[in-house]
Amino acid sequence: MVKVKLKIIPDTPIVPPRHNESVKEAYIKRGFWDSETAEHIDRFFLRNADGQPIILQKDLEAVLKRVDRSCAKCFRVVGGYLTIKGKLKVNTRAIIDIKTGEAMTSETYEFADWDNVIEGEVEVDDGLFKQWLNALAEGGKTVGMGAYTRRGYGRFKVQVQVAEEKPKKKAK
Repeated sequence: MVKVKLKIIPDTPIVPPRHNESVKEAYIKRGFWDSETAEHIDRFFLRNADGQPIILQKDLEAVLKRVDRSCAKCFRVVGGYLTIKGKLKVNTRAIIDIKTGEAMTSETYEFADWDNVIEGEVEVDDGLFKQWLNALAEGGKTVGMGAYTRRGYGRFKVQVQVAEEKPKKKAK
């Protein structure tokens, strides 16, 4: 296994998926949000125990599956998630009825953009490291991560720094 420090820098806003109301309630109880903020937000990033927004390993796997399926299971995010550094932004967008052209409703969401850095440690299988890195970089350019990827959201750049290579076991 090769252990690397992974940095993901958004090129376009990364919008999180929807989560159910029980997650919002838990964040209010833990003091991450006040009830006013939680009432208005529809899409938000999950948080770690310290209240920092995170990206789960499964979110990276989803990107890799659409580029190269063999790379989707050849890595492990140390701790299970990557942390989003920097202040998130909030946006509200109108959802328009195609037939009438009128706004039916609106949606408020958090997003990470080029002012944020997503980082963490990842362990990758030795033989697949270069293939994994190329697949992740290609996924950042063409696939994207999070919601609205078909509309051009979620594109990113990848930076890695090899932290350590675990020695291979010698055959006796």
